[in-house]
Amino acid sequence: MEITVDQQGDNHEVQRPTDWPVQVGNKIDFVKKIFKASSPKKRKYSNEYLKYGFSVTGYEDCPKPLCIVCGEILSNGSIKPALLIGHLETKHPTYKQRNINFFQRLSNSPNLNSCLISTNKANEAAIEASYRISYHIAKSGKNHTISENLVFSCIKDAVECMFGEDHVQKIKNIPLSNSTVSRRIKDMSIDTEATINERIKNSPLLFNTGV
Repeated sequence: MEITVDQQGDNHEVQRPTDWPVQVGNKIDFVKKIFKASSPKKRKYSNEYLKYGFSVTGYEDCPKPLCIVCGEILSNGSIKPALLIGHLETKHPTYKQRNINFFQRLSNSPNLNSCLISTNKANEAAIEASYRISYHIAKSGKNHTISENLVFSCIKDAVECMFGEDHVQKIKNIPLSNSTVSRRIKDMSIDTEATINERIKNSPLLFNTGV
C-alpha cells in the first residue's frame, strides 16, 4: 500500500494511504450489508385478512392493518392472523362470529362504517391512554402486571376523588391487561426500530461514497 504525504501547517506532515477511498467504500458496503440483514422484514397485507375485520392503509412498502369496526390502525408488525384475531376477539367480541361478507359490506358502506366508528370514538382516547401508560411501564422496567395490579387502581381512586363516580366509568374503558400492555410495548418497539432504520438508510452522511 502506497503512502502519500500531505503538507500541513507548521511543517507537520500527514501520511495518508492512497487507497483510502477504496477502504472507505469497502466499509460502507459492509455497513450496508449489515443494515440489510438487520432490517425488519415488512409484512404484506392479504385480502384474506378482511375476514378478521381488517382492511389496509399506509404505504405500499409498509402497509398497516386498519380495523373496519373501530378505525384503529395497528403497526405493520401486527399483520399476523393471530394478532388480528386477538384484536377482534378482545375489542369487538360481538363481531368475532361474523363472516367475511359482513366485513366486506361494512367496508363498502361509508354510512354504516362511520356510525360504528363514531360509536367507538370514545375508545380512541382510551387506546391512546393505554399506549401512554404502557410506554411509561416500559421505561420503568417494571413487570407488565403492574398496570392491572397498581396503575389502574391508582388512576381509578384519583379520578373518583377528583371528579366523581361518573368519570370512573370512562376510566374502565382503558385496556390495561397484562397481554394488552405487552402488545402495546411490542408495537411501539417495532415502530421505533423501523423509524430508526429508515433514518439510517436515508442518512446522507452514512452512505455518502463521495468522501
